[in-house]
Amino acid sequence: MDYRLFFCQTTKIKIDSNDFIYWLISTFFTNIPPYAILNTSVELAKHKKLNHAAKYINGLLRNVQRSIKFIQEKQHHSTILPCELGAWQFSSPLFPSPDTKFSQYLSIVYSYPEYLVETWQQEFGENMCEQLLQNGNCIAPVYLRDRNSSLPDILHNLNIKYIKYNNLFQLDTASDIQKLPKFEQGKWAVTGIASTKVIEALELTPNISVLDVCAAPGGKTLQIIDKIQGQGKVIAMDISKNRLESLQFLKQTYPPETFDIKIHDGTKSIPEWNQTFDRVLVDAPCSNSGVFSKRTEARWRFSPQNLTSLGNIQSALLHAMAPTVKIGGILLYSTCSIEKKENDKQIQTFLQNNSNFQFEEKQIQLPLAPSFDGGSYCKLRRISE
Repeated sequence: MDYRLFFCQTTKIKIDSNDFIYWLISTFFTNIPPYAILNTSVELAKHKKLNHAAKYINGLLRNVQRSIKFIQEKQHHSTILPCELGAWQFSSPLFPSPDTKFSQYLSIVYSYPEYLVETWQQEFGENMCEQLLQNGNCIAPVYLRDRNSSLPDILHNLNIKYIKYNNLFQLDTASDIQKLPKFEQGKWAVTGIASTKVIEALELTPNISVLDVCAAPGGKTLQIIDKIQGQGKVIAMDISKNRLESLQFLKQTYPPETFDIKIHDGTKSIPEWNQTFDRVLVDAPCSNSGVFSKRTEARWRFSPQNLTSLGNIQSALLHAMAPTVKIGGILLYSTCSIEKKENDKQIQTFLQNNSNFQFEEKQIQLPLAPSFDGGSYCKLRRISE
């Protein structure tokens, strides 16, 4: 769980980055034995050459240990900190009273910006808002996608347990997946349920042309080229050359007429590509509000200003890339956000200004158990010039 804000406010210690203090306070609220956390935290402080802080850290954590007790029932109270399996009750009030301003209370105990809490309360209601806040503090499971039917054997040989979900494998443990055999050869890939649903919505078949806008780091591009079985044309486009490096191995596998990479700012139109592609995927940069369990730091960028800035980019991407879709082709807009400002409202504005496209389908997936993977997509079809 992310307790940076809680730790700062209760100890008055300033934390500028994800350093060891963030680690020790977040691990305290797990099933790790207290003695192990105390000892490891002190030793880690010494390892970081913070010997002057080691005694303070030891005293602080021992004081925390003495002043709390675990309770099964989650309650809203200024002395109670909810956690995944119940709650921790402190001997004295540490949090704002939930009766005074509930959004502020939730903001502190779950460690989110208050603006985000208020937004979700208004959009989803108080109960679902709290569920989403809690889920964003959970460790999301890892899903792998098999690319050549060898993954089950690999996992079995390494005695790694998994749950099969369609063509995905949910690992039972968060092991170092990069060390699994055949990672470097690209024989399997990390993905998520929400992104897989986006690819399914593209209605991919062999011998079609696909433009993947904002493609880096390439997870969806890889799914696309697998879906069309290497038959057709796929272009992965992104403004960042460095972030597209992960797809260079595909250029060694497929000829240029089948797969290519283009470094380009997707908010700028490409007139020579007008009506070139059967499918265009605009996987737009967003607030990441559907994947806070994977990108903890993204919550601290959630603000009216940032949403406005992202909205301008999202709108520009849609309008610049829409002309590249063939008549009868699909323009699919997706984000890993669950905000209406970044999804529904973007599409409403786009359709008001582009009568040559019609709405076909949309889906929002809230980041709930068991996957904690959220996002949204909207499918549009071009019907005329």
